[in-house]
This record gives sequence, C-alpha cells and structure tokens, in this order.
Amino acid sequence: MPSTPDRNLHVAPEAPNSTAREQVTATLAQSQSPQEIIETLKLNEQYEARLEGLKFFGFTNPDGTPKQNDATLPSGESVINSFSPDELQVAGKYKEPVLVLIPKSSFSSMVVAMNDKRDELGLRNNVYYELSFKNSDSGSNVIKGWMAAIIEGTSQLVINSNDDVNQALSFRTKNNRQCRQPGERGVDRNKELMLLMELIRMGKNPEELSEMVVLDDDTECTHENAPLAFVIKNVGRITFVNVRPNYPKPLCRFRSSVGGSNVID
Repeated sequence: MPSTPDRNLHVAPEAPNSTAREQVTATLAQSQSPQEIIETLKLNEQYEARLEGLKFFGFTNPDGTPKQNDATLPSGESVINSFSPDELQVAGKYKEPVLVLIPKSSFSSMVVAMNDKRDELGLRNNVYYELSFKNSDSGSNVIKGWMAAIIEGTSQLVINSNDDVNQALSFRTKNNRQCRQPGERGVDRNKELMLLMELIRMGKNPEELSEMVVLDDDTECTHENAPLAFVIKNVGRITFVNVRPNYPKPLCRFRSSVGGSNVID
C-alpha cells in the first residue's frame, strides 16, 4: 500500500502576480476568435506531439498506425473540430492547457502502458490503484475509438475563490462543479493518467506532480467515495485512491478540462 496521501503531498507556493497573469490570459482569450485560440494553444503542434506519445507508450504501432482490431486515430482537423467555440474560449484561459488524446479502452490497459515505460521515465514504482477502480473499469483492452480533451495541466492548481478548503470534500466538489464554465468539467481517471503520462514523457519531474487531484468527473465520485490521483513524493508512484468525502481534505485540488466525453468520428 502507498503511504498516507497527506503526508506525501507537497503543495508548491503560488507564483508571484499569478492573479494578474490569469486576468491578462482571460482577457486575451475573450478577445480572440476560435482560430486565434487554436493558434495560441498550438493545438496542431500539440496533436503531433501526442501522436509521438501514443507511439512511445505503445498505443499504436511504431509507425503510428493502429494495432490490429483498434480504431483508427482521428486526424488533427477532426480533433480540433471536436471542440466547440465555447470550449476553446474556456481552454484559452487555462494556465497550461494540454491537449490529450484518450483511447476508449480500459483504464488497466493505460496503466500497463505506463508501467512498461516506468524505468525509462524515471519512476521507481508501478502505478497503484485501489480495487474499487478495478471493479469499475470497462475491462476492454481493444481501443474502440478516440476522444480528445484540453486539460489544465499546471502542477500548481489554483484554489477557486469560492472554495473553502476546510469544508468536506463533498461540499467542495459540488461547489467547484457549480463554479465551472458551461461545457467545462473536471477530470476522470483516464484523463488524469493520460495527462500525467504525457507530462512526464515531455520532461516534467514526477516529484512536481504530487498535488492531490480530485477526480470529480469519475464514476467513482459518489456520496460514498472521493477518488484522488497524485504522485507520491520520494516514492515515484502514480497513485489512485478513494477517500471519504464527508471529511475535509485541505490539500486536495480540482483540475478542469473541456471535451473528452465523446468519441471522435
């Protein structure tokens, strides 16, 4: 079992003048057209980088073609067109927007893909996830389609101004959902793992990804469970656990995203 989450979590201090920077970013996003936002977010370049990531982790063949029985990858144009103008406006306000391609397959197959590259990426332990995540997994190792999301990828997630960290997680989850923009949602286990895989592959130090993220868009997020994901510091293990939602967890943070719910034609 991994160590108790709270004892292993390091919360980085907020960067100076971050509020001012966020206000400037938000103003720019509101004044840009969808095409300008696409260019600002470098979605075409991010798409090409994600294709390299899929080859690296073995989701596709080394030449980028689908494996036998797997769905064909969507084109860059199809991926970008899967986001509505409103979703692009929201994503344009993120501090570190990351495009992620998500296979419609089992969570366990994504875990295996990460574990196979563990040593190469400098992680000292395999991904850990509790039995409840296994029981609620789709169970299919065949990729039946692809989804795309733009996720707030920063490792220093900002606390919502209306978020009281001393309240129970159930209250905070409901409050954060209500404060999101139309079309915006949280993350589930698949989004979070694919994000962490890409961030680490692109050079992010796993030790900087120790913030405890509430998976408030996951099927495990119920009145009985609050699913969390984080990297345990000094252990190098990506971890997915459930905690009781009726207690405060001041160190927990919420990550936002757009897209990722529908298979791209």
